[in-house]
Amino acid sequence: MSKRFHETKLWEEDWFLELPFEYMFLWFWIKDTCDHAGIWKPNKRMIEMITKKTICLKKALELYNNGKERVVVLKNGRWFLTGFIPFQYGTALNLGSPTHKSVYTLLLKNEVLMTSLRPLVEVKDRSKDKDKDKDKDKDKIQGVRKKFIKPTIDAVRKYCAERKKGVSPEKWMAHYESNGWKVGRNSMKDWKAAVRTWESDDKKDVKVEWGSIIESKLCKIATKGMVMALMREVPENQWWKIDNYLKKRYPQGGNAYTQAESEMLKEKQGNLGRLNELTETIKI
Repeated sequence: MSKRFHETKLWEEDWFLELPFEYMFLWFWIKDTCDHAGIWKPNKRMIEMITKKTICLKKALELYNNGKERVVVLKNGRWFLTGFIPFQYGTALNLGSPTHKSVYTLLLKNEVLMTSLRPLVEVKDRSKDKDKDKDKDKDKIQGVRKKFIKPTIDAVRKYCAERKKGVSPEKWMAHYESNGWKVGRNSMKDWKAAVRTWESDDKKDVKVEWGSIIESKLCKIATKGMVMALMREVPENQWWKIDNYLKKRYPQGGNAYTQAESEMLKEKQGNLGRLNELTETIKI
């Protein structure tokens, strides 16, 4: 025998106390004979036999929905008690429970809108929730293990060339070198994402403090190789700042800048020569 909760405060509600006797009896009959999802197939014969009264189902609906929608007539003609599921099972159906899953199946079968339940009932699927939790845990583990690796200027140049959005690799690199590889207040996690953000960000026009960049790079030692590497990052029209800084920082330090500049010019001329050769080849 199935067991159900019974609402004792029903005897304090005006809408119920104002019902004719036969419709009170019908209400209890509906609640006791509906299925475990609160769906009832209209059948008034038994009540009419017991009460010896004629029952009008249309009138019953008007009486039961007085001041509040307590019964909804479904497309298949069956009646659905809107407050049955929340009262019997609470405000959440957990599909991990066989009973709750059976209730939900009946709702779908009878095309009951979940919005018709009063109060509203949430449907939870534990198996999906577990999968989501596993994905979150996996992301956390991967997040802990994954360590940010600062990109090389060549990698940034290559990515910017692929994107073709007009981002200056040198400016981008200098900006993040100067701020300690921070995106806002947080440490950078994905440098390629930062490049993509830079494409539409006002930071493209930020004035880079080349002086501070140069100082941070050459404050301890300045070899020809280090100066050349820095010159590849700094725009050519800013090279004079490197020269000035070296003269002030290392007044007796030799001619590292002169040597580096000479090598850079040779490199540039070599690149132009190769470009001309390639152009001639294409023309032929």
